[in-house]
Amino acid sequence: MIKILLITGGVLNLILTLFHVFLGYQISLIDNIAPGYKELMIMLNVGGTLFILLFTISSLFFIKDMLTTALGKLLIIFIIILYVSRALEEVLIVSQFSMPVFIACIFISLIYIVILTTHRINSF
Repeated sequence: MIKILLITGGVLNLILTLFHVFLGYQISLIDNIAPGYKELMIMLNVGGTLFILLFTISSLFFIKDMLTTALGKLLIIFIIILYVSRALEEVLIVSQFSMPVFIACIFISLIYIVILTTHRINSF
């Protein structure tokens, strides 16, 4: 079951990776924005996309490492932190709350919390 959860998390991260690639394209089309902000948005999106891609690759192709090493445990913890913080940002920061974004972030967080709490991973 843990491997299925990890693969599920990887597939969801893949979907979000592809979404962020599309988002980067959409950002590049924005014209009416103050100088410097468009470039900053693109740079932040590229960085975020690469992190989500790392989560995707790790969850889909390095299952054994994710479940048996301290580095895998650390990566799972950072995945949880990323998605919990993004859910909180949706509540506390954005001007228009998006229930689908909030639910997706909470759902992905819960997948990795279950993995972390039900599977013994070598400690740090």
